[in-house]
Amino acid sequence: MKKNVLGFLGVRPEEQVQVWLMLATGFFIGIFIATYQVTAESLFLNKLSDQLDKAFLISGVLGIVATLLFSFFQNRIRFVTLTTASIVLIVLATFGLYYFYHFANQDVQRGTLFLMYCLIGPMTAILLLCYWGIFGRLFNFKQSKRIIGWIDTGQLIAIIIANFLIPLTTAFVPDTSNYLMVCNISIVGSLTCLIIIAVKFDLASVSSDSTVKEETRFGKILKDRYIVLLSTFLIVSMVTFSFNQFTFQTLLNKQYPDQRDLTNFLAYFNGAIYVLSLLMQLFVNDRILSTYGIRVSLFVLPAVVALLSVGAIISATFLGYDIADNPQTYIYFFLFVAVTRLFNSMLKDSLENPVYKLLFIPLDGRYRFSIQAKVEGVVNESGRFIAGVFIFLFALAPFFKIIWVPVIVLGLILAYFRVIQNLYHEYKDKIRSKLEHAGEHQEKLEVGYTEITSKLETNLQGEDSTKAVFSFKLLEKIDPSKAGFWINILMKNEGENTREYAQRRMNELKGLSVSDNYVIRVDKEKVAAQDKNILSKNDIDLILNSGGDIQKARIQRLARSLDANDRHYSAELLLHSQNKENISFLIELLNDSDHKVRSTAIKTAIKKYDSEVINSLIENLGNALHANEAMNALILIGEPALSLLDNSFYRSGQSSQVMMRLVQIIGAIGGQRAKEMLWNKIDYPDKVIVSEVLLALGESGFKAGMSQVSRIKYAIESDIADITWNLGAIQEIGDDEVSAVVRRALYREIQGDIEHIYMLLAMLYDTRSIQLVKENIESGTAEGVSYAVELLDVFLSEQLKQRVIPVLDDLSISEKINRLEIFYPRVQLDEKLVLKFIINREFTQSNRWTKAAVLHQIGVQRIEDFTLDLIAQLFNPDLLIRETAAWSLFQINPELYHSNVQRLGNEVKRILDYSILDKGQKSTLMLYDKVLFFQQIPLFEGMAGLTLSFLADISKTVMLSKDQFLAIDEKQNNDFYIIYQGEVQYYEKSKYITDYQAGQFIGERLASAGFVNSNVVNAKQDTILLRFNKDRFYELLSDHVKLANKVLEYI
Repeated sequence: MKKNVLGFLGVRPEEQVQVWLMLATGFFIGIFIATYQVTAESLFLNKLSDQLDKAFLISGVLGIVATLLFSFFQNRIRFVTLTTASIVLIVLATFGLYYFYHFANQDVQRGTLFLMYCLIGPMTAILLLCYWGIFGRLFNFKQSKRIIGWIDTGQLIAIIIANFLIPLTTAFVPDTSNYLMVCNISIVGSLTCLIIIAVKFDLASVSSDSTVKEETRFGKILKDRYIVLLSTFLIVSMVTFSFNQFTFQTLLNKQYPDQRDLTNFLAYFNGAIYVLSLLMQLFVNDRILSTYGIRVSLFVLPAVVALLSVGAIISATFLGYDIADNPQTYIYFFLFVAVTRLFNSMLKDSLENPVYKLLFIPLDGRYRFSIQAKVEGVVNESGRFIAGVFIFLFALAPFFKIIWVPVIVLGLILAYFRVIQNLYHEYKDKIRSKLEHAGEHQEKLEVGYTEITSKLETNLQGEDSTKAVFSFKLLEKIDPSKAGFWINILMKNEGENTREYAQRRMNELKGLSVSDNYVIRVDKEKVAAQDKNILSKNDIDLILNSGGDIQKARIQRLARSLDANDRHYSAELLLHSQNKENISFLIELLNDSDHKVRSTAIKTAIKKYDSEVINSLIENLGNALHANEAMNALILIGEPALSLLDNSFYRSGQSSQVMMRLVQIIGAIGGQRAKEMLWNKIDYPDKVIVSEVLLALGESGFKAGMSQVSRIKYAIESDIADITWNLGAIQEIGDDEVSAVVRRALYREIQGDIEHIYMLLAMLYDTRSIQLVKENIESGTAEGVSYAVELLDVFLSEQLKQRVIPVLDDLSISEKINRLEIFYPRVQLDEKLVLKFIINREFTQSNRWTKAAVLHQIGVQRIEDFTLDLIAQLFNPDLLIRETAAWSLFQINPELYHSNVQRLGNEVKRILDYSILDKGQKSTLMLYDKVLFFQQIPLFEGMAGLTLSFLADISKTVMLSKDQFLAIDEKQNNDFYIIYQGEVQYYEKSKYITDYQAGQFIGERLASAGFVNSNVVNAKQDTILLRFNKDRFYELLSDHVKLANKVLEYI
């Protein structure tokens, strides 16, 4: 049960012990804080209320001393040691207070009681510093983001429970001072938990860099106007709170002269504060922050306190404020004071403190947390001390009356408003400064390639040959121009098999992969003659007579040989030929029927090209097997290819698929000329092409000029309109299990549109600024989202603010729709009609996976109203959509299926019949089934259905009978495998290694010298495998960085 609860909250199995210990620690600390506060306050106010002014002053002094000492030792000793020592001191102090209060003489008892009250603030501050310090060292940043939102729940629950239990235990604990024993037990409990944490886990050390120490000295940080304003705000807030607390506690003893009644009231009152704080955090805070922003959120507390203070002044003026003079009406003044104290405390804990933490985000990340600790620790306690000084001085004045305090608070509220106004303006300036500084060195939006490239480069030197080779092949697809650099790294790998592979790839790059098979002379005693092609006398004469260059006649003979190996060799020889006449043979080889020959010719074309060679490469863009190789070659050729690429785009009869590839190539080549070519296509009639043009412009680092801004804004508004429509659709399709796949697909559509909006915004505004927004939104934390919204508020135009911010802000679907429907009104649809609309929307609005999910749902629910739509989709060229529509039509009306599938031609009919009529057979899988399978396995967890649909496109089903073997050596097998059903055993060099089960991925396996089949799998039972061509698999990963990151976790 425990694991299920934590699992629901996003805690991973390996984190659960730490989380339970932190929850337990917080629970014991919560009991201590609640019990100690009620006990100390009620005893002090009942017996020493005349010394309240002095107590406030001493409490402030002790608070400053305690936090300064904690801050001093924090950078000099281990944090575990500091925490343990601090809590041990609190344990000793609590036991000492209990002992001296019960067993010492009356004067010592009074002194003990005075100290007990003064230690409330310092003890609470130190305990919280210890708790959050341990938390920050026990979990890394990513873990903290998942856990921090609720990790203090144990503490909050304990405080509420303890406060409400105190009045209920009156009969068992008649003497309030005996609750100190509960404090003793609870603080020992928290100490025990912290000791267990320290023993069981390694706590990360926080850097004590001398630069950080120097830059975060008080003398240094207080030179920054922004930090001065942050400190001033905290001091004003603390002084206001302290004055309200002083008024409230002064009146309490008069209202509740009986000590036990006072204890019970304080317990209920404090419990109510924490319950209201919890409700505020759960249901109100986010709404205020997201709707009105940081500034208004900070104004809430002083505005409420000002209103209640005015009420207190009016009631005191007209109804009296002294219980002796106005025993009947005094209660109204007390109620206003009590409610002021309640709202002041509740709003400070639940709203002001969380919002205040956001104001530290614009500070330099290297120093932010150290500065924040100092300000929230020492400066906060300084505010308590300053309040204590003023209260003490006012109390000395014989003419001072309690009614003056609400008047003073109103004066403080004016200062409050002024400081908030100045602080917010400085906050905006700080953000602008950070944006200006951050935007210096970034041309285009980073979507994850930098991070994954770094990971892959690290893997090249790893011991695992599978990972090293996989990483190299993926790197080569991501950026072919750096293949030589990465091979050199791979050559240094300690694994013999990895180095052998690297040498083989180096030979291919140099055009020497098959040259070893063509030798001038064979000495059978020194060289094995098997598989060697001996050069004839004529071949040798041709080479010698040409000064070592390769003659046209020899190239011609090899290029037109019936032997594919000869043609392969000729493609490599052309790389080393200086004779331009030989290029004509390269054009022939670029259209060769053999895959290896054509691939080698494409590699040669990167170095040896003219306009005809470039056109031949462009022709290869229409060949599914060689399209990506041709794209990479054209990108590497670069600017010389641009004119021919542009001409090919406008060629009559050019396919949409090739046109999109041409656009991608032009964007990848980049440069001003490429950007101009792309912009000229921005109003092309096909919206799918236009969408690709916009992506290519983003890839090229395009920045819109004055005349182009309106067109980019139109594209942004189109994306937001699509998001608004999809949000409405999510609500309309219902929340039952049948529509779950469609809902997830629509959410992914929205996420894709948001990614597109980031890219478009980067064309209008500073790229680094958009990157900061993107990173903070994707952090998933309330702080990150709020900061991102503040960033957008600084630089977005008013028109875009009203549209973009609701999309990116952390709002409910209903709230987003309410804000957006003003600009993008939408007709309400029922749960059936919305499905019909999705099917018939353009592909730029609803992608192939979303449409397929809807078509499948129609089949599952057997909705007969959609038969005409299903028949229309049978003619869709996309196999995923056509196949799913055919399946649904068959579910609703088999006769309609058979009559209409006849119209598609024999080949298409055969494919559909095989997928649908034979669906019961184990080896028959629809593309839709494959995508659902991918979504359910850890390897692809969290991946978009659209991305996985492309993976399904390149997959083939393979059936292995029980005990059937399959060789998976990299040299012999150019496929990856995922177990769909069944189980296989993996053997390396005839030695059993492990089993692969359903959902597991079989990756690169290098052959070992001396073994025919170094790596094989053997089916333990009848097994279904999904097979993926490696080249196409790597190309898919190189185009989808999130998928690549996920696969890297499992190879």
